[in-house]
Amino acid sequence: MEKPTMTKVVVSGIVWNRDALLLLQRARDFNGIKQGRKLWEPPGGAVEIGENIPETLRRELLEETGICSATSPALAAVCHYTVEDEEIVMHRFHILYAVPLSETAGVRLSKEHADYCWVDSAERLAGLEMIPALGAVLHQALMDRAVIQRWT
Repeated sequence: MEKPTMTKVVVSGIVWNRDALLLLQRARDFNGIKQGRKLWEPPGGAVEIGENIPETLRRELLEETGICSATSPALAAVCHYTVEDEEIVMHRFHILYAVPLSETAGVRLSKEHADYCWVDSAERLAGLEMIPALGAVLHQALMDRAVIQRWT
């Protein structure tokens, strides 16, 4: 028997503090599926009904990290991946924006996340467990820091 599928649109911020990007470690699974706990990801979340993408990004950054970005984010990447458990297949379309911080930000985690780190190298990124498609986007962002800074 084929598993039912679900599709989510997710928006995240590639939050830059000088030359490092912010990643959060999930404290629990993704909503609606038994996968995701302990994975690392940029701050963000699902777009809610009636909410536009920039609103989602601002809301999620504030909820998950306590960060209120004063600058307008710039589209950095879009990726698609699937996550599944024994009951369901979830397609996630992930929209990522570059979010530069003008000063060092204190991070206040929500209950959704267990930890955070600032990543400034591909080697450090490679040591973190995450969705491969997100890892590839973040790796490219680290390699192209000068390009990211021009986007903002």
